[in-house]
Amino acid sequence: MVGRPWHKPRHPSFASGPAVKPSSWRLSSLDVSLLGRYHRTGEAVSRLRSARALLRELLMIPPGHRLVPMVGSASGAMESALWALLEPRYGVCALVWEHFGKLWANIAAMLVGDKLSVRHADYGQVPNCQDMTQEDVLFAWNGTTAGAWIGQSLPFGERPADGLVFCDATSVVFMHPLPWEQLDVVAFSLQKALGCEAFLGWLVLSEKAQRRLAARPPATKAAPHLLSLTDEHATLRMQPINSTSLLLLEDLRWCLDWAQKQGGVASLASKAWDNHRLMCDWVSACPWVDFLVPEAAHRPPAPLTLRLTDEENSEARVQALCALLAQQGAAYDIQSHPQAPCGLRIWTGPTVETDDLQRLCQWLTWGYAQINKQA
Repeated sequence: MVGRPWHKPRHPSFASGPAVKPSSWRLSSLDVSLLGRYHRTGEAVSRLRSARALLRELLMIPPGHRLVPMVGSASGAMESALWALLEPRYGVCALVWEHFGKLWANIAAMLVGDKLSVRHADYGQVPNCQDMTQEDVLFAWNGTTAGAWIGQSLPFGERPADGLVFCDATSVVFMHPLPWEQLDVVAFSLQKALGCEAFLGWLVLSEKAQRRLAARPPATKAAPHLLSLTDEHATLRMQPINSTSLLLLEDLRWCLDWAQKQGGVASLASKAWDNHRLMCDWVSACPWVDFLVPEAAHRPPAPLTLRLTDEENSEARVQALCALLAQQGAAYDIQSHPQAPCGLRIWTGPTVETDDLQRLCQWLTWGYAQINKQA
């Protein structure tokens, strides 16, 4: 008989974005002196610029790459890049193995038509990336809805001279060093690895991407106003097109400062991998659950996606388990993404405390025994 655990996780949110805040985060720690001020005032723009400078330093973004704040979080940044930089004269190969990769491929299809080629894999798998002849490549490094990533390094070679590599990196940034010299268009937000509030996204453009953007005739740059990357708009001058929340800006500054104090990307990645290994050890010893991603090389530091080994009534049992642990205040938001196969999805990023994951494992074991007893 499995006894009810004595201790609950101190921070029982294991959502895959926005992720849990660092344990030392407090709303009272934010500098709110600019709230109510005009978001384009000199002080506000200065704080956004200082955040960008620290972000560039922490991620080791090359000086020639342009780092642009965008509305709409990583999704807004990625869609802006697709509208601005995809052209029908360049072939595009989209790598798709989960929900967001499919979303970007669908947008690319609208923009380049039959110049798009899609390489697809089911949830838990990653498509073959060899022998791609198209100029442009489009992919999400870490497919959060599947809990599968492309790997530690890019599995494809350098693109042709005119080709660009488009990467949705929102679920890998700050948990893995990115090879900036191999990436041309990188979109991300900080709501996952650092637990920042959503809304503000970032776009990194290589010098090659900047040249393609500058060379396109104005008539081909017709994009929704909020998604525009053209030079005449304020986005590239650190003054986003629409109003920026100064409260969210202060949250961003706090989280970046926290990341710096932890030791930057290397330390945060180490913490995430420690959390990942702890959960993998529990899965290996647990008979009723298994990895959705069978190959360890394609499991990212976060999240970890799991399936029940007994598939009979698995959806009902997963829902009952998640509801029970939420009712107990032991775990929130651990069910798989709505577009993914039914199972569990547990964020193991650097803002998650290892002690909380240890306690979560105890509650998962107890909770599964409880729902089986009731069945």
